[in-house]
Amino acid sequence: MKRLFSSCKIGNLELKNRIAIPAMHLGYTKDGFVNDQLIRFYQERARGGAGLIIVGGAYIHRLGMGGINFLSIDDDRYIPGLKTLADVLRAEGAKTAVQLFHAGRYAYSFLIDDQPVSASEVRSPQSGDTPRALTIEEIQQLVHFFTEGARRAKEAGFDAVEISGATGYLVSQFLSPFTNRRTDEYGGSLENRTRFAVEIVQSIKEKLGNDYPILFRLTFDDLVKGGNGLTDAKEIATVLEPVGVDAICMQVGWHESRVPTIAMNVPRAAFGYLSKEIKKEVNIPVMVSNRINDPVLAEELLQDGVADLIGLGRTLIADPEFPQKAMAERLHEIRPCIACNQGCFDSVLTGMPVTCLVNPAAGREASFDVEPPKKTKKVMVIGSGPGGLEAARVLSGRGHEVLLYEKEDRLGGKLNLCHLPPGRKEFIPYIDYLVAEVKRLKVKVVTGVTVTEKMVLENNPDVVVLATGAIQTLPQIPGIDKAHVYFAESVLEGKADPGENVVVVGGGAVGCETALFMAKRGAMPASTALFLMTNDAISSEDALKFSRSGRTVTIIEMLDRIGTEFGRSYRWVMMQNLRQSDVTMMAKTKCIEIHDGHIIVEQEGERKTVEADTVVIATGYEPVNELYTRLEGKVPELFLIGDAKGPRKCLEAVYEGAKIGREIS
Repeated sequence: MKRLFSSCKIGNLELKNRIAIPAMHLGYTKDGFVNDQLIRFYQERARGGAGLIIVGGAYIHRLGMGGINFLSIDDDRYIPGLKTLADVLRAEGAKTAVQLFHAGRYAYSFLIDDQPVSASEVRSPQSGDTPRALTIEEIQQLVHFFTEGARRAKEAGFDAVEISGATGYLVSQFLSPFTNRRTDEYGGSLENRTRFAVEIVQSIKEKLGNDYPILFRLTFDDLVKGGNGLTDAKEIATVLEPVGVDAICMQVGWHESRVPTIAMNVPRAAFGYLSKEIKKEVNIPVMVSNRINDPVLAEELLQDGVADLIGLGRTLIADPEFPQKAMAERLHEIRPCIACNQGCFDSVLTGMPVTCLVNPAAGREASFDVEPPKKTKKVMVIGSGPGGLEAARVLSGRGHEVLLYEKEDRLGGKLNLCHLPPGRKEFIPYIDYLVAEVKRLKVKVVTGVTVTEKMVLENNPDVVVLATGAIQTLPQIPGIDKAHVYFAESVLEGKADPGENVVVVGGGAVGCETALFMAKRGAMPASTALFLMTNDAISSEDALKFSRSGRTVTIIEMLDRIGTEFGRSYRWVMMQNLRQSDVTMMAKTKCIEIHDGHIIVEQEGERKTVEADTVVIATGYEPVNELYTRLEGKVPELFLIGDAKGPRKCLEAVYEGAKIGREIS
């Protein structure tokens, strides 16, 4: 890790290492003011060893507010709170920057109580609003507002500022021909499209001096038809460097692009090639980001000349101590970001504050402090799914005597199924982390045993935490007992023998992932397709076709839409993957009867026959909590968490395990 933990300079600002937290909207700041929640969140990341923390985006004008509870820097009244934050982070050893932000056409009219503004009148697919085009006088006023935002950041004690010129926000709306249809000096040629950005940089340097560092977050590929690609990004970077930009920070894609960039199925560091190409064009530091959650990978990217800095956003939400653990080579103790987006992006997209599936303390740092118990207690945790493992981890870490029981031969519960569908393998390091923590903390583990009431009473525990999970429900459909009908879990575990025409009954998360699993089963591995194509054995078209699907799969769902259980940041990715794998999706459809070779469905009042030599049931779960009823009133303290309480997302189960683990005193 020598390169990762070497110093790096941005202008005259020296960082102690090359780990940076990119600007992230967290949803913590009501009315734009810094508060204790925001301070504590970033304090933990500074204390954990991050070299640079970029706070924000902070909107520089009310029309630029990008959503609910955004940070603001559009008035001097925000300086005291920002100063408190900067002082706290400096005391923890981190260098700091504020991202200066304006949403442009991505602003919501109902939030800003006005029409959004942009380079041109190009409708926003995010809000449905069509912005009005800024006048030249208004553009010049915005240059002043960006400059005033930078002044406030410097007065508050921040070491640098970053200009948000990425992700489809205002500055990038000027940079991109997709949203910049102007015919004046701010539109048309690349020189004109960069004019707004250049004037912002020049104005800040003139106001604050050449020594005050400016970072620029740039989209290296818009991934939007008609937008900027890598070639354009290279040119923009070479324009920005000579006018005073001291570092270029990578972003990939706009919010409206249909190329996955942050989902779990995106390979780690998949877009690093963009950063490497930009780095060739400039002599200032370049930051790479997107799907980097491993210090070994981060070191390789630096050694291979891909970048000078590593941007770790979600990774440091998941584990604030990532830098310290990596530097001490305690890699197995790093709580891995699994790119599930359940607690971060999905929360933001629904107006909720950011938290984290694998780290429920994120955003709750003050209330989730770990304190020793008043009395050491004997705790039985029954069930080793995500909630049970997290409860055992926290309880043991606090000093309780923990006994963990699991009826299967291995720990993990439903997590052992989560990683089986295509693109979900990031669950594996999370399972490994939890199991390693249980071992490190010397939790007594018993597997392959179904716990009974008698066993509990004989153990005489002070506390019992039941995390016994849920089982799949069996719908009442004629023919459901036929030999070619399987539960989704059996299919994922390889216990079924599917045919060539598979129907999945149930289009929720489990149904969709099982359908994709079945479609890909028997398809040509992507590595094989690439080998054959590279050696001219097959065409690129055939390589794509053979790797997409191996059998015919149909999803039957009673609701109006398929995949409604997925969060907004991932549902469209799953739907795209299903379509690419030629999965037929039938919403508003009910399975009426199951026969040999086909099923009868009813779709909007019309009965139809669908071929099916295999039927997979994915219609939901019911909790397993009979033991809870039996133990009520017979043990001093009894808790029910996770799916045993009621089927829920992994995010909720882990939170409940963490909360119970901290509350038992």
